[in-house]
Amino acid sequence: MDQLVNIRKNSLGEWEPIEIIENWVIPDNCIIQLAEIPDDGIVAGTSAPEIECDEYDSYGYDVDFEYVFSSDLLESGKFFVNYDTGEITFHESDAGRTIIITYWGLGSLIKAEHINELNDRIIAGERSPSDEDVGYSLGTIWAFNNKVWICLRSDPPLWVEWDGTKLSRRTTHGGQDCESYIDIKSTGEIYIFVNRPVNSIDPVEGLAVRINCYGVVYLPKAVISTVEDEE
Repeated sequence: MDQLVNIRKNSLGEWEPIEIIENWVIPDNCIIQLAEIPDDGIVAGTSAPEIECDEYDSYGYDVDFEYVFSSDLLESGKFFVNYDTGEITFHESDAGRTIIITYWGLGSLIKAEHINELNDRIIAGERSPSDEDVGYSLGTIWAFNNKVWICLRSDPPLWVEWDGTKLSRRTTHGGQDCESYIDIKSTGEIYIFVNRPVNSIDPVEGLAVRINCYGVVYLPKAVISTVEDEE
């Protein structure tokens, strides 16, 4: 789950959207959930979502996807936006294509599944975890009797107790030399990485859980940046 933000309105009730860029590979179900609800271009200075593909035409120009007003009009190279849910739907023939989505965000849509996913990732146990506790997501936090364990492997399970010092375990995953560890930032934020390639330069690769200095837990899903972040 991506970091949630409030609805982007000021004290006068006026919209203050920000431009957001998301990088995606179109999944098999051909539906992408944006981090925020997109503006349809009705707010002054904004525009409807635009999508570029990591491909070039015969003249060397970027290939752009075409927006359609109805899902019935979907075909290869076209997309439909549900402005109520922030979902973008593509034609089944476009699955696997790499795209860049640029849109103006109006704030987060909070779904019940977001709260349920957080609830499943944090366990207030009545005992310590054991080898019988299988099927938990990587990065799940188990707390009991003033102690904390982190799930570093789902099945067979690997629960490692964290004593407040640097917790790191080297592994081999997918043929790569990886490391699972907890990183405490100077801001007080806690990052939990699982099976992160040792030589990775991607700041979010392997990131399973992020806890900010206020105790709010985020479950990263997609690589997201804003124009403000890039400047």
